[in-house]
Parts: sequence; structure tokens; C-alpha cells
Amino acid sequence: MTNELSVTSLNVGEQEANGLRVIFQPFLDKAKEMKEKALAIKVESSGQVEEMKQAREARLIVKDIRCTVENNRKSLKEKSLRTGKAIDYMAKFIKDILIPLEDHLSEQENFAKIEKEKAIQELHDKRYMELSEFGVNLGQVNLGEMEGPTFDLLLNNSRIAKESAEKAKVETDQQAQKDAVDASKARELEVENQKLKDKEENRRAKDKAEKDAIEKKKLKELQAPDKEKIIIFIKKLNAVEGPILESEESVRAYKMFIEKMKVNVRELRVFAES
Repeated sequence: MTNELSVTSLNVGEQEANGLRVIFQPFLDKAKEMKEKALAIKVESSGQVEEMKQAREARLIVKDIRCTVENNRKSLKEKSLRTGKAIDYMAKFIKDILIPLEDHLSEQENFAKIEKEKAIQELHDKRYMELSEFGVNLGQVNLGEMEGPTFDLLLNNSRIAKESAEKAKVETDQQAQKDAVDASKARELEVENQKLKDKEENRRAKDKAEKDAIEKKKLKELQAPDKEKIIIFIKKLNAVEGPILESEESVRAYKMFIEKMKVNVRELRVFAES
């Protein structure tokens, strides 16, 4: 960095250039002086309170120089457009020195604040990830600024809520499966009961039909003429099976009875069919 301002390339008269040097050279000298002091201040821990204080004091001085240069620039630029170009150049030249210094000193001055904000942000990110495991999103809430016990309670409640929800879902799914099985069994039982009911109804219908047929037959027999009744009686008599006998005497007696009965039946049939 040169020690003096050069305006020869800006098409400004020597007298005007000298006048501008007189105005801005002191600020350039102060800027160089403050640059050495500013860059010498290094804050690396929150405990460097004195260095942060020095950074603030130096930043305010640099800011004052920059503001004074800017005020001079505005004031001088109003006098002449050509002079304004030179003024802009000189002011920018100095500000290019001062602004980085001001930024540097601001960082040094606010080191503790920056470190604290960084720590808060890191804590926020960590806690956000922990809560996201339980499906919790608090939106714009800064978790890094939340008290430890408060966050621990929130985290525990979130875990319990998720476990309860998962347990409830499992129970709901299990109940749904049980209900489905019970419904299926109920349908099967209903079908089986209907089959049994139909079978019983068919049996009853069959028994009723057979009974009705017998009753109808009996009624028909009762209502038939005498000769038809005799024919029916003979048929029933022929359908009767005789007893199984063992003694010869019984067999002879039974045969004699049968022979006589046959004769009587033949006579009775002849009568019925005549």
C-alpha cells in the first residue's frame, strides 16, 4: 500500500489534487495506523474480555474514520463532477482498507456472541435430530435456547407418545386380525348351521311325506269297498313271514294251518274278485 494518494490519472488539476490530498491524506494515515492495531487484536476464547473490549474501541474508531471520509466525500462531490470522481476513488480506496478492518474488528468484538450463537445452533440441530426420531417438529422453536431439563422432559414425553402410538397401532392391527378371523368363523358356522337346518327340514319334510302317504293309504283302505278291502287284506296276509320253528310237531301243525289258510284265502279271493 502506498503512503500517498495518486490522482494524476483522474484528469484533475494539480491544485485540486493537492487540495484533495490535504483533505484525505490524514484519513489514509489513520487508516494505515488502525490497520496495524486492528489486525494485532486476536480473540480466540470467550475469556479474552479485554481483547474484545479493545476490538470494540478500535472498531468504533475505524467506523468514525469511515463515516468522516464518507461525509467529506458527499460534501466535496457536490462542488464538481470531475472532482467527484476523484473523491469517489479516494473514498473507496480508503474504505476498501477500513471495511475489512471493521468487519475483522466486529468479529473480534463479538467473538463470544458468535461462539454462543454457533453453540446454540449446533445444540438446536442436535436436539432437532433427536426429536425427529419420534416424529416431532416444533417449527420455529429454537431448541438450542431451551433449558436442559425442559428439553429432556419434551424428549421423554415424545418417546413415550411414539411408543404408545406404536403399541396402540399393534393392538389395533391385532384386534382387526382377530375380528377378521372371528367373522370368518362366524360365517363358516352360519353356513354349517344353515346346512344342518336344511337337512333337518328335508328330513322332517320326508318324514311328513311318508306319514302323509301312510295316512292317505290307510284312509284309502278305509274308504275302499269291502271286496277291495279283502284283496288288500289278502296281500298283507301273504306278506306276513311265518315263524321259525324247531320241533317237528310244531312244523306239522304250522303246515296244516297254512294249507287250510291257503284254501280259505283262495275261496276268499274268488269271492272278492267275482
